[in-house]
Amino acid sequence: MKTALLLLALAVIGVAAWVRLAPSDPARWHGDPALGQSGPGSHVA
Repeated sequence: MKTALLLLALAVIGVAAWVRLAPSDPARWHGDPALGQSGPGSHVA
């Protein structure tokens, strides 16, 4: 039980840190296709 709670706590902290550290500038994530720019994940069909 302690192990499950520890893993859950670490998962919550990890997700919170990822959300906090993710770039908030939309231009870093989304490119303008008309200009030939692509953002991360553009290889996904």
